[in-house]
Amino acid sequence: MTDPFYFTALFFPLYMLIRHPFRRIPLHIDCGFYVANHTIATGRFSFRRGWNAHYAGCSKVIPEVFYTLLYLTHCRGNGEPGEKYVSLSRVWMSVFNYVTAISVGMLAMVLAGGDPIYYCAGLVTFALLSSEPHYGAYHECGETFQILADTVGVTLLLLGVAWGSTGYVAVAAAVWLFGAFYIKLSNLVGFSILFGVAAWLLPASIKPMCIAAGIVAASYLAWVLVNRRNPLSLVGRLWGHEKSFNRRGKSGGIGHRLAEKSRTATRAFRNQPIIPILALVGLVGSPPASAIFWAYVAAVVVAYTAQATDCRYYLVPLLPALSVLAALGAVFTLQYGSVGMAILAGAALLWLLHNPVRAALLNPQKLNLWSWKDGHPATDVQRNSQLASACQSFAPLVAGQPLLVYGPCNQAYVLLNAGYSTPIVAPEYYLDSVCPGWQVSHNAQLVKDPPQWILDTGRCFASQEARSMLGLDYRLHQKAGDSRLYKLRTAQQPSANYEEARTFAPQTSSQLEEEAHLGEVRVTFHNAAESAPDPVGSALVARLHALATAGQRRIAIYGAGRFTIRYADIYRQAPLSVVCVIDDNAAGMSPAFLNWPVRAPDDVDPADIDAIIISTDRYADLIAARAARLWGDRIPAYTIDQPVEAAATGS
Repeated sequence: MTDPFYFTALFFPLYMLIRHPFRRIPLHIDCGFYVANHTIATGRFSFRRGWNAHYAGCSKVIPEVFYTLLYLTHCRGNGEPGEKYVSLSRVWMSVFNYVTAISVGMLAMVLAGGDPIYYCAGLVTFALLSSEPHYGAYHECGETFQILADTVGVTLLLLGVAWGSTGYVAVAAAVWLFGAFYIKLSNLVGFSILFGVAAWLLPASIKPMCIAAGIVAASYLAWVLVNRRNPLSLVGRLWGHEKSFNRRGKSGGIGHRLAEKSRTATRAFRNQPIIPILALVGLVGSPPASAIFWAYVAAVVVAYTAQATDCRYYLVPLLPALSVLAALGAVFTLQYGSVGMAILAGAALLWLLHNPVRAALLNPQKLNLWSWKDGHPATDVQRNSQLASACQSFAPLVAGQPLLVYGPCNQAYVLLNAGYSTPIVAPEYYLDSVCPGWQVSHNAQLVKDPPQWILDTGRCFASQEARSMLGLDYRLHQKAGDSRLYKLRTAQQPSANYEEARTFAPQTSSQLEEEAHLGEVRVTFHNAAESAPDPVGSALVARLHALATAGQRRIAIYGAGRFTIRYADIYRQAPLSVVCVIDDNAAGMSPAFLNWPVRAPDDVDPADIDAIIISTDRYADLIAARAARLWGDRIPAYTIDQPVEAAATGS
């Protein structure tokens, strides 16, 4: 059956059934950027009080409205709001994603000249591809909304150029820019590529296209002003965000970024090869001849590469183009009659066994680990499920009182149905680049209106600093896994220089143990995974002891990031001394990191250092290659997973 209407209606229940097992995946750390603290704390939506208005260029409006309405309508004030949000957010996001699947089907059909079989193939390939967990499509992100604007815009552009309709081209430009300004600003990068090709193919469309673009741009500027933001300061904060995550080094910045992005895509395709193979069949057997389509592919690839942060859901804008190629491959395969049908049926069966059937059979912990396979270290992945378990014990204590999260796991706000009205979401290390001096205003707000509870999700709340500088006596009240819940006992007069306090600071084990002795602490574990040994930490211990055995006593740590923060105590307890922390972004950082001096690569003296540890579990080989170019044999550099024997011999 290839009637588009009936096929769309009949396939929808199967599509929802396919995605059902993935509703159990725990929330990820980006949740707090779409359901704002102010919304959770007050029960009222105000876009201008959230992160996206202050730090994301007043963009991401559509996703924030979507998830906020979902939270306020179905979750706030109800029993177990966290569990309801986890489930219902995946349900309604699946419904929205099916609308995008319809638009991808339309794009495939228009590209193929109007044959409805291409619509059905495009809808199915995108519905399956976007249901695979390894692209991060089950977590809150702007990209899931962006691709609807992308595919609608490209479809209109194809029709406009084919029919010589400047009106269609103008509307296409407006739709694409609407998605860029109100969903994801990175989409501006591809605008000039896609619509530059359209202007070349249909010169008469240049003027109406510029008028449409001007109208959308003017509406966005008005939106920025309505939210009381300074456009220039927003640009500075966006640049700060990119700078914070762009620590690849000057000499190989573009090359390193291309390699990183390529590896992220390759890992996703390796974990889920069926649709990409079908796309390759379409590329070889029935390649699109449309310049507009290839300009669209170039636009999304360039936008993907241009973003400094290496998030797996940045791959989502590539999925519609991949799905269209897979649709062409599916129809091409059908040309071989019963053999082609058998091949597609076998591929469909393998896909179902590999995805929804497998997901349904896995327990929640294993499902979580599998869905993040090759995307993040296991310790980071387990943190999501550990926090969800911890919040079950924290929720009766917090009970809707003001709560501020420190560290990366801001999804705790939704899970606990408690928040604190601050636009920064949660104190984190990247804020130093996004908004230098943020701790000054943060301290002033804490002194004026301290939250009753603070949840430390990253060993980074300096409670001693809060007591001595801010006069806020927070004591550790309960610990579950690696999450620490602090309760405010008393609020005293702050010190005269309280603005200089840094309550966000990585804490050592000795500092955490000291805090544990100051209060009555209950330790809670909800599953064995929370207390499981850390293989990465064990490998790091082995690495450092191997270096010490080889006579290397002075090391430098390459990388001032979360990995180094997480394993700071291992470095401190090792039988060697840390001379400095090397970071490519040293000029934009404070002079000390975890009380170790920070140096740029050009400031490192080989005479002071015996060896360098590549302190990261992602792209370590790229950084090691950069270290080899910088220092060669003068300073040997070692990755965490290098064989101990090799490290011991210095090879």
